Amino acid sequence: NPPKADKSRRWANDSILHKGLHFFAYALLGMLFLRALRNTTMGYREGLVYVLAVLLTGIYGATDELHQYFVPMRSADWWDLFADFLGGCFGDYVYQMLLRREPALERI
Repeated sequence: NPPKADKSRRWANDSILHKGLHFFAYALLGMLFLRALRNTTMGYREGLVYVLAVLLTGIYGATDELHQYFVPMRSADWWDLFADFLGGCFGDYVYQMLLRREPALERI
């Protein structure tokens, strides 16, 4: 059996990796929501589109955590939801910055 400190360190590393995966997966989802919303009739209202993309990403993360609450051997975690929301914000920000540098990306 590994010493208790090693278990604690392993848990922290797994937890950081887990939150990082949530962050980057939801960053991608946020980018996709933003891209989809920009191609609607609301697309000209950048502020509204950005807020909706972040909200949709957060709502999706909340429903995912709620779902996990009812799945055996899984659990819902507020920190996962927080990582999801931050990832969505980051993804939207990165996508906007990429479009400012390369406007042709919007046509892809």
